[in-house]
Amino acid sequence: MWVSHVGGSSIEVNYEIPNLNGGIAARAATTVVMVDLETGKPRRLREDERGALAELHDEPVEIRRRR
Repeated sequence: MWVSHVGGSSIEVNYEIPNLNGGIAARAATTVVMVDLETGKPRRLREDERGALAELHDEPVEIRRRR
């Protein structure tokens, strides 16, 4: 898993799922929005969170679109 984008209140998490032959069975990207638990509204990422996420940064996963 790695992070390809850090926004104001969201991140994009990318991942690849291997198959039994050592190849890639699936690729995916998920947008995660940080939420204030008291208000239920999106909240800004803190600087310490941004620092931790910077260590996980890499290029976005390439996803093939269905036809």
